[in-house]
Amino acid sequence: MQSAIVSGRLVCCAGIIVDNLNEGDTPADACPNFFCPGVEGALVQIIERDTVDPDDLLANFRSLPNGFFSGIGQEDEMFDVDIDLVVTHQCGAKPGCVRKTTVKVPLQMINSCAAFTIDPFDLFHPGYETTEECS
Repeated sequence: MQSAIVSGRLVCCAGIIVDNLNEGDTPADACPNFFCPGVEGALVQIIERDTVDPDDLLANFRSLPNGFFSGIGQEDEMFDVDIDLVVTHQCGAKPGCVRKTTVKVPLQMINSCAAFTIDPFDLFHPGYETTEECS
């Protein structure tokens, strides 16, 4: 049995302007968490990526009103697994669109008793893999 525990606090720093940012920094890097609001109701998924088989959804839950989330995903695999944390949200999305932000769970955090924690997890941070889907 392979497992991953994830936790964190989703924030949205889109549209926040901060003076004196260092090159490459975002508002979340420069400011305390309270400047960026928590993201309520974002869909958080733990997905095990397969090269041959279809990907497996290990867990599916929503963030709390303050943006906090936590969950555990388990999969019955014999070999090492590749696990992603995928968040579907509207932070920085165009009208009528949703964004999906993906972060790889580090291999050393799989089957660990410790949670892979991102706090704050700025959904607008350019360093995360993000796609946008429009209806």
